[in-house]
Amino acid sequence: MHPIKSFNVSPRLPAALEPLDEIARNLWWTWEPDARKLFR
Repeated sequence: MHPIKSFNVSPRLPAALEPLDEIARNLWWTWEPDARKLFR
Protein backbone atom coordinates (compact mmCIF):
# COMPACT_ATOMS: atom_id res chain seq x y z
CA MET A 1 0.00 0.00 0.00
CA HIS A 2 1.37 3.41 -0.94
CA PRO A 3 0.78 6.50 1.17
CA ILE A 4 -1.79 8.91 -0.19
CA LYS A 5 0.26 11.91 0.76
CA SER A 6 3.44 12.58 2.69
CA PHE A 7 4.36 15.64 4.70
CA ASN A 8 7.67 17.16 5.70
CA VAL A 9 7.47 19.18 8.88
CA SER A 10 10.21 21.72 9.50
CA PRO A 11 9.76 23.83 12.59
CA ARG A 12 10.64 27.50 12.43
CA LEU A 13 13.09 28.22 15.18
CA PRO A 14 14.07 31.60 16.57
CA ALA A 15 17.42 32.77 15.19
CA ALA A 16 19.14 32.04 18.50
CA LEU A 17 18.09 28.36 18.27
CA GLU A 18 18.80 27.74 14.59
CA PRO A 19 22.15 26.03 15.31
CA LEU A 20 20.19 23.30 17.13
CA ASP A 21 18.47 22.42 13.86
CA GLU A 22 21.83 21.76 12.24
CA ILE A 23 22.91 19.56 15.14
CA ALA A 24 19.64 17.63 14.98
CA ARG A 25 20.06 16.91 11.26
CA ASN A 26 23.80 16.15 11.35
CA LEU A 27 24.62 12.77 12.88
CA TRP A 28 28.40 13.38 12.81
CA TRP A 29 28.36 14.33 16.50
CA THR A 30 26.90 10.91 17.46
CA TRP A 31 30.03 9.03 16.48
CA GLU A 32 32.77 11.66 16.87
CA PRO A 33 34.24 11.24 20.39
CA ASP A 34 35.29 14.88 20.79
CA ALA A 35 31.85 16.09 19.79
CA ARG A 36 30.14 13.64 22.15
CA LYS A 37 32.16 15.08 25.03
CA LEU A 38 30.33 18.38 24.54
CA PHE A 39 27.12 16.73 25.71
CA ARG A 40 28.53 15.18 28.89
